[in-house]
Amino acid sequence: MTKKEITLVVFTVILAGVYLCCFTDWLKEKHINIEHTVRPNVVVPGRRGNPVNPSPYVISFSLGREYKLTSVMVVPAAEFHANPQVHPLWHLVGDAKSAPTRFVVYGMPIAGMKPLVTGTEAEPLTPGVEYRLLVAAGRTRGEHAFKIAGTAGSRQ
Repeated sequence: MTKKEITLVVFTVILAGVYLCCFTDWLKEKHINIEHTVRPNVVVPGRRGNPVNPSPYVISFSLGREYKLTSVMVVPAAEFHANPQVHPLWHLVGDAKSAPTRFVVYGMPIAGMKPLVTGTEAEPLTPGVEYRLLVAAGRTRGEHAFKIAGTAGSRQ
């Protein structure tokens, strides 16, 4: 190869690198868009309540599309800002083989995932306190702040 050919190859590689960095999202971290809904936990007459979710509220999260989640965690937002290693109120982990899911309900099991600490369950949430949901699906991540109002059935 001549010096001119080497220069053209190097220039082409640099131009391709600039194109990939500036005009594609190939190298950028992907983000999960999350929305939430808070509803009252309906108790069926004749039953003692929902044994899986004894909370008076059902908090559901929509992820926008299906993801094979590898981590789901809920932490108090104020403590999380001060210390990212805060004790989670709910923490599930899975692997790349977890079932694709589009919705997550606080405290409910997710197919292919298990609590980080065996035998633990989701802790009850306090109305008026802001929380943060952190989800991961491989390298794709998402965060969502939410709060339970004092009355059930309202959309936050």
